[in-house]
Amino acid sequence: MHSILRSIAKLTGLLGLYPPAHPVVEQTISEAIENISTYLSLHPELTVGIVEHRLVVEDMPVEDCGIIEMELMNSMEKAGIGSVTIRHGVSGEEMSLLCGAIVSNRTDLERYLAENGAVHIRINTARYAKRKDRRRHYMG
Repeated sequence: MHSILRSIAKLTGLLGLYPPAHPVVEQTISEAIENISTYLSLHPELTVGIVEHRLVVEDMPVEDCGIIEMELMNSMEKAGIGSVTIRHGVSGEEMSLLCGAIVSNRTDLERYLAENGAVHIRINTARYAKRKDRRRHYMG
């Protein structure tokens, strides 16, 4: 799982510095797609989200985030993203669109991705937080 997060985070960071056609970016896209495709060969989708300023992958908190993963989380928060779901069949172009849009702080991410053909990626802008059980007891 860490290889997937690291490759997405690295791609997001690189797209803030270089155009998608840059050789380093192209190599990172290939690595990201390879990592994601391996995961998606066993699962229908991959969801990366943020809950209470922590990265969560498939409802499991990522305990040992490095600097690059923290930068991804911060970029997602800045872009107003609660979670990203990636489905089987995602392409390098779609990942490039997603990561480039995250780093550019676009406000219309969902529309931008849809208009540019990113059909294997879904953005959720809702934020989630853990809730403590606050049941009220009738004291009659």
